[in-house]
Amino acid sequence: MLRTLFKKHAISKTISVLLIFITVALIITSDNDKHATTEEADNLAKRANKAFESGNYKLAASYFEAALVKYLQNDADHSQIANLRNNLGVVWKELGDYEKSLDHFQAAIEVYSEIVGNNPINSNTLQLNMANSFLNISSIWLDRKEPDKALSFIEASEEKYKESTTSKPKHTAAVLGNLALYWTIKNNHGKAIELLKQAESILLADGNNNLPLVAKTRVNLGNSMYELGDYDNSIKYIEMAVQNTESIYGMDHPSLALMWTTIGNAWNMKGNYDLALDYLTKALKSDLKNYGEEHPNVAIDWNNLANILITMEDFDRAIEYGEKARTLLVKSFGKKYAGLSMVYGSIGTAYTKKGDYSSGESYYKKALSLDTQLYGENHPLVANDMLNMSVIFQYQGLYEKSIDYLNRVETITIKNLGEKHPNLVAVYTNLGVSWDSMGELEKAFSYYEKALQINIEAFGEKHPDVAMLNGNIAILLAKQGDYTRSIQRFDYALKASIRTYGEITLVVSELQENYAVALYGAGNRTKAKNLFTKSFETREKLLGSDHPITLHSKNRLSEISRIITHSMD
Repeated sequence: MLRTLFKKHAISKTISVLLIFITVALIITSDNDKHATTEEADNLAKRANKAFESGNYKLAASYFEAALVKYLQNDADHSQIANLRNNLGVVWKELGDYEKSLDHFQAAIEVYSEIVGNNPINSNTLQLNMANSFLNISSIWLDRKEPDKALSFIEASEEKYKESTTSKPKHTAAVLGNLALYWTIKNNHGKAIELLKQAESILLADGNNNLPLVAKTRVNLGNSMYELGDYDNSIKYIEMAVQNTESIYGMDHPSLALMWTTIGNAWNMKGNYDLALDYLTKALKSDLKNYGEEHPNVAIDWNNLANILITMEDFDRAIEYGEKARTLLVKSFGKKYAGLSMVYGSIGTAYTKKGDYSSGESYYKKALSLDTQLYGENHPLVANDMLNMSVIFQYQGLYEKSIDYLNRVETITIKNLGEKHPNLVAVYTNLGVSWDSMGELEKAFSYYEKALQINIEAFGEKHPDVAMLNGNIAILLAKQGDYTRSIQRFDYALKASIRTYGEITLVVSELQENYAVALYGAGNRTKAKNLFTKSFETREKLLGSDHPITLHSKNRLSEISRIITHSMD
């Protein structure tokens, strides 16, 4: 069976700098009521900091907003107001309200600039705080996947840090962290990892092993390793970040949920679906405890669980969880919320793999319609939705229609991202599948090779998709009767997949079965039987004796055993 590719999503975490609010040089007046108001504002700000550190961002926002009102009423020191604005920007970013967040960061920068202009001699701390606000704005644009807008703010923050004699190694590390995320969005994961390792080294050399920034840096290292297909190191770095976070904040901090999600996704890619399900369930429980049942983070958890259940072929439960995610997001943000397209895609995939193509197509169309309204017809997210549409046409045998969609996806992707972007791997792979299914083997071969070369250039030869593409090419070569080259490709793909996923996984069992078919065609029936046996035993162990895939394997094994026995008589 040829492997087609649906769109996939990655999680990155930008670095925001929360200024610890410190009461400085309060203006002393004879107005006792005014002085009382200032003290009340100080206490509110301190409570806000504690709420933020514990992960209760809504409470932190309410305290910071109340403190801001008090300071403005009291005509407090302008630097205090600017610091408070910065902190409000960080909190609203964590809560997902980017417009409010940007407003507060920009207001903070304006106040800092005005103070520095009036008193340039004592400007070190203000330059530092201004740099923090610039960096925080860059993190918003990175979260919104607009790296070019982010870059100018990263550069501005770096310049301001250099102007301040009070900047520390952690500030350099923060700049490197956001530069790494810039390169991550640009799909240069090698560059991102290089910068993140520099940031980690700087922090550890400065004796900051337990700094929250160390945990965030390691989370981003884990995410970059994940994108490169290095799942073992991804898990390693995220687990280190978990230890950092638990040592600082305890075992109930809300940021742990995102880390467990990434670990769960890595175990999913390694083929250990039960362990993946455990971690994703742990993330859900954490978010439920910290935010309650109706928080958007909980919706994302339900959707992540839906995706792992699709992999486990538990389609009904996947649809149930996907619908929970959809309901929560609509309730929180309305029907035009951008994140809904991801959920529509998950539900559509569950229906498609279940064989309900009408329902699958309906949800893919919802995702396509929403993204088109939000971003226009030529946006990469629209191309991803069209990619999913092409796959559902493949499932129905409508290959010409699938190819039409894929050609449009190719055009949009090249226009936006260039001719070597990794998003084209899925496009060319699926073009190969469609042309192969139509009997156009040479066209299929050329598309598989294009996909393979782009993937190797972007991620290196050890990326899991390299093994998958070699497997697809091997199947094609076997169809052409070129068993020697087919077997060479299968041998490479099987060894690489076992290295990535382990031997007892469904991905490996599928490769073993296809490899066995090629060996059988080449006349090596004994080795073919051994691989059919391994494939069947894995599927029986993971899926059970009565699963349709297991029964299919059993029938093929019985047939080859009968043929071998008959030939010996």
